[in-house]
Amino acid sequence: MHKNTDDRRAKRSRRLLKEGLLSLMQEKKFKDISARDITESADLNRGTFYLHYPDTQALLESIEDDLLGEAQQIVDQHLEEFHAGVSLEPLLLPILDFIQEKYKTITLLLRNSNASSFLDKLHIRIYKYCLDYARERFQIRDEIQLNYFLSYVSFGIMGMVKEWTDVEMTLPKEKIISYADDLLNRSAQAIF
Repeated sequence: MHKNTDDRRAKRSRRLLKEGLLSLMQEKKFKDISARDITESADLNRGTFYLHYPDTQALLESIEDDLLGEAQQIVDQHLEEFHAGVSLEPLLLPILDFIQEKYKTITLLLRNSNASSFLDKLHIRIYKYCLDYARERFQIRDEIQLNYFLSYVSFGIMGMVKEWTDVEMTLPKEKIISYADDLLNRSAQAIF
Protein backbone atom coordinates (compact mmCIF):
# COMPACT_ATOMS: atom_id res chain seq x y z
CA MET A 1 0.00 0.00 0.00
CA HIS A 2 2.83 2.39 0.83
CA LYS A 3 4.46 1.96 -2.61
CA ASN A 4 1.17 2.73 -4.38
CA THR A 5 0.86 5.97 -2.39
CA ASP A 6 4.45 6.89 -3.31
CA ASP A 7 3.73 6.16 -6.98
CA ARG A 8 0.66 8.40 -6.89
CA ARG A 9 2.61 11.15 -5.16
CA ALA A 10 5.44 10.88 -7.68
CA LYS A 11 3.00 10.99 -10.62
CA ARG A 12 1.22 13.96 -9.07
CA SER A 13 4.52 15.79 -8.48
CA ARG A 14 5.70 15.17 -12.06
CA ARG A 15 2.32 16.33 -13.40
CA LEU A 16 2.45 19.52 -11.31
CA LEU A 17 6.02 20.23 -12.41
CA LYS A 18 5.06 19.79 -16.07
CA GLU A 19 2.01 22.00 -15.66
CA GLY A 20 4.15 24.59 -13.87
CA LEU A 21 6.70 24.67 -16.68
CA LEU A 22 4.03 24.93 -19.38
CA SER A 23 2.32 27.73 -17.48
CA LEU A 24 5.58 29.65 -17.19
CA MET A 25 6.36 29.09 -20.88
CA GLN A 26 3.25 31.12 -21.69
CA GLU A 27 4.87 34.10 -19.98
CA LYS A 28 8.62 33.66 -20.58
CA LYS A 29 11.11 32.01 -22.86
CA PHE A 30 12.22 28.57 -21.74
CA LYS A 31 15.84 29.69 -21.28
CA ASP A 32 14.68 32.23 -18.68
CA ILE A 33 12.84 29.66 -16.53
CA SER A 34 14.61 28.16 -13.53
CA ALA A 35 13.83 25.12 -11.39
CA ARG A 36 12.93 27.55 -8.61
CA ASP A 37 10.39 29.30 -10.89
CA ILE A 38 8.81 25.95 -11.73
CA THR A 39 8.58 24.73 -8.14
CA GLU A 40 7.11 28.04 -7.00
CA SER A 41 4.55 27.82 -9.80
CA ALA A 42 3.72 24.22 -8.88
CA ASP A 43 3.77 24.95 -5.13
CA LEU A 44 6.41 22.27 -4.53
CA ASN A 45 9.86 22.43 -2.98
CA ARG A 46 13.02 22.38 -5.07
CA GLY A 47 14.03 19.01 -3.65
CA THR A 48 10.94 17.50 -5.27
CA PHE A 49 12.01 18.89 -8.63
CA TYR A 50 15.50 17.38 -8.39
CA LEU A 51 14.08 14.09 -7.17
CA HIS A 52 12.38 13.71 -10.56
CA TYR A 53 14.49 15.75 -13.01
CA PRO A 54 18.17 16.74 -13.11
CA ASP A 55 17.38 20.07 -14.79
CA THR A 56 14.72 22.06 -16.62
CA GLN A 57 15.81 20.62 -20.00
CA ALA A 58 15.03 17.09 -18.76
CA LEU A 59 11.59 18.26 -17.65
CA LEU A 60 10.95 19.81 -21.07
CA GLU A 61 12.08 16.59 -22.78
CA SER A 62 9.73 14.61 -20.55
CA ILE A 63 6.81 16.76 -21.76
CA GLU A 64 7.91 16.19 -25.38
CA ASP A 65 8.22 12.45 -24.83
CA ASP A 66 4.75 12.30 -23.27
CA LEU A 67 3.25 14.04 -26.30
CA LEU A 68 5.16 11.89 -28.77
CA GLY A 69 4.13 8.76 -26.86
CA GLU A 70 0.47 9.71 -27.18
CA ALA A 71 0.96 10.48 -30.87
CA GLN A 72 2.71 7.11 -31.25
CA GLN A 73 -0.36 5.31 -29.94
CA ILE A 74 -2.51 7.11 -32.51
CA VAL A 75 -0.11 6.22 -35.30
CA ASP A 76 -0.01 2.58 -34.22
CA GLN A 77 -3.82 2.41 -34.32
CA HIS A 78 -3.96 3.70 -37.91
CA LEU A 79 -0.75 2.39 -39.44
CA GLU A 80 -2.25 -0.62 -41.21
CA GLU A 81 -4.98 1.50 -42.79
CA PHE A 82 -2.34 4.04 -43.86
CA HIS A 83 -0.15 1.42 -45.55
CA ALA A 84 -3.16 -0.01 -47.39
CA GLY A 85 -4.20 3.29 -48.99
CA VAL A 86 -2.90 5.98 -51.30
CA SER A 87 -3.66 8.96 -49.06
CA LEU A 88 -2.09 10.30 -45.90
CA GLU A 89 -5.58 10.83 -44.47
CA PRO A 90 -5.85 7.65 -42.35
CA LEU A 91 -2.78 8.74 -40.43
CA LEU A 92 -2.83 12.51 -40.76
CA LEU A 93 -6.46 13.12 -39.76
CA PRO A 94 -6.16 11.54 -36.29
CA ILE A 95 -2.83 13.31 -35.80
CA LEU A 96 -4.40 16.66 -36.70
CA ASP A 97 -7.21 15.91 -34.22
CA PHE A 98 -4.53 15.21 -31.60
CA ILE A 99 -2.76 18.47 -32.43
CA GLN A 100 -6.03 20.35 -31.99
CA GLU A 101 -6.57 18.66 -28.65
CA LYS A 102 -3.01 19.47 -27.48
CA TYR A 103 -2.77 22.80 -29.30
CA LYS A 104 -1.68 24.88 -26.33
CA THR A 105 1.19 22.57 -25.35
CA ILE A 106 2.34 21.97 -28.92
CA THR A 107 2.41 25.67 -29.77
CA LEU A 108 4.47 26.36 -26.64
CA LEU A 109 6.99 23.73 -27.76
CA LEU A 110 7.07 25.07 -31.31
CA ARG A 111 7.46 28.64 -30.08
CA ASN A 112 10.45 27.57 -27.96
CA SER A 113 11.96 25.46 -30.72
CA ASN A 114 15.51 26.57 -29.89
CA ALA A 115 15.18 24.84 -26.50
CA SER A 116 12.89 22.04 -27.57
CA SER A 117 13.86 19.09 -29.74
CA PHE A 118 10.20 18.37 -30.42
CA LEU A 119 10.40 19.13 -34.16
CA ASP A 120 13.47 16.95 -34.62
CA LYS A 121 11.83 14.06 -32.78
CA LEU A 122 8.67 14.54 -34.83
CA HIS A 123 10.65 14.57 -38.08
CA ILE A 124 12.36 11.29 -37.18
CA ARG A 125 9.02 9.63 -36.50
CA ILE A 126 7.39 10.89 -39.70
CA TYR A 127 10.42 9.75 -41.66
CA LYS A 128 10.41 6.32 -40.00
CA TYR A 129 6.74 5.67 -40.71
CA CYS A 130 6.89 6.83 -44.30
CA LEU A 131 10.01 4.82 -45.15
CA ASP A 132 8.40 1.49 -46.04
CA TYR A 133 5.30 3.21 -47.36
CA ALA A 134 7.28 5.33 -49.87
CA ARG A 135 9.53 2.43 -50.80
CA GLU A 136 6.52 0.23 -51.63
CA ARG A 137 4.15 2.81 -53.10
CA PHE A 138 6.64 4.58 -55.35
CA GLN A 139 8.95 1.62 -55.92
CA ILE A 140 12.00 3.56 -54.75
CA ARG A 141 15.10 1.37 -54.70
CA ASP A 142 17.84 3.97 -54.48
CA GLU A 143 18.34 4.54 -50.73
CA ILE A 144 20.00 7.94 -51.18
CA GLN A 145 17.16 9.17 -53.36
CA LEU A 146 14.65 7.74 -50.86
CA ASN A 147 16.33 9.57 -47.96
CA TYR A 148 16.24 12.92 -49.74
CA PHE A 149 12.67 12.40 -50.88
CA LEU A 150 11.46 11.51 -47.38
CA SER A 151 13.34 14.40 -45.80
CA TYR A 152 11.72 16.79 -48.24
CA VAL A 153 8.23 15.37 -47.71
CA SER A 154 8.46 15.06 -43.92
CA PHE A 155 9.82 18.58 -43.46
CA GLY A 156 7.15 19.84 -45.87
CA ILE A 157 4.37 18.21 -43.88
CA MET A 158 5.81 19.50 -40.61
CA GLY A 159 5.99 22.98 -42.12
CA MET A 160 2.35 22.82 -43.16
CA VAL A 161 1.32 21.67 -39.68
CA LYS A 162 3.38 24.43 -38.06
CA GLU A 163 1.78 27.01 -40.37
CA TRP A 164 -1.63 25.55 -39.53
CA THR A 165 -0.99 25.98 -35.79
CA ASP A 166 0.48 29.46 -36.35
CA VAL A 167 -2.80 30.59 -37.94
CA GLU A 168 -4.72 28.95 -35.09
CA MET A 169 -5.95 26.05 -37.23
CA THR A 170 -8.32 28.21 -39.29
CA LEU A 171 -7.83 26.07 -42.41
CA PRO A 172 -9.99 22.91 -42.39
CA LYS A 173 -8.09 19.70 -41.67
CA GLU A 174 -9.26 18.24 -44.96
CA LYS A 175 -7.39 21.01 -46.81
CA ILE A 176 -4.17 20.28 -44.92
CA ILE A 177 -4.52 16.60 -45.81
CA SER A 178 -5.18 17.47 -49.43
CA TYR A 179 -2.09 19.71 -49.52
CA ALA A 180 0.02 16.99 -47.90
CA ASP A 181 -1.23 14.37 -50.38
CA ASP A 182 -0.44 16.76 -53.26
CA LEU A 183 3.04 17.41 -51.87
CA LEU A 184 3.73 13.70 -51.63
CA ASN A 185 2.24 12.70 -54.99
CA ARG A 186 3.58 15.58 -57.09
CA SER A 187 7.04 15.24 -55.60
CA ALA A 188 7.04 11.52 -56.28
CA GLN A 189 5.82 12.03 -59.86
CA ALA A 190 8.51 14.60 -60.52
CA ILE A 191 11.30 12.40 -59.23
CA PHE A 192 10.29 8.81 -59.94
